[in-house]
Amino acid sequence: MLHKNRVFIYINQIEEDGTQLIHQLDPKLLDLSESDHFHSAGEIDIDLWVKHVGSSVLVEGKITTSVTSECDRCLENYLIPIEINDYCHYFDDFDDYIDLTDTIREDILLAFPTRTLCKEECEGFCPTCGTNLNISDCDCEEEDFSEEEEESSNVWAAFDNLNLDDLPSE
Repeated sequence: MLHKNRVFIYINQIEEDGTQLIHQLDPKLLDLSESDHFHSAGEIDIDLWVKHVGSSVLVEGKITTSVTSECDRCLENYLIPIEINDYCHYFDDFDDYIDLTDTIREDILLAFPTRTLCKEECEGFCPTCGTNLNISDCDCEEEDFSEEEEESSNVWAAFDNLNLDDLPSE
């Protein structure tokens, strides 16, 4: 059911009580370029169950893989396990086969975190000297802002004084 790194289900090969599809896919399936924030770190494991539901086909199961990414705070590379336990797609428009490649790729990409942190308590860099605070402390003194200085440095502070009643109406 694999052909040139595509995952096909041939309708005539689905058994009456369903068919299990277990494969390891090449990480090139994800088609990640060097400029992407994530990089493939291993094979893509699929464990899917394919069955007829009337004249349609239901595919459900589990997909696991791992990717490497750069932490948004400290810029260190780390491994992110991706586990999709609820892969589920319903197909009712097909000829002799169904190509699962794009749905598998899409579900994996949607499972990528929007914010990547190597660990929840990552301290990142010192904004003054640039020291990675996960590795060592720095000698910079913490700035102590007064409440008034803090409000004026807040980019949203101007909205606090905005009076919407003074705006012209249409």
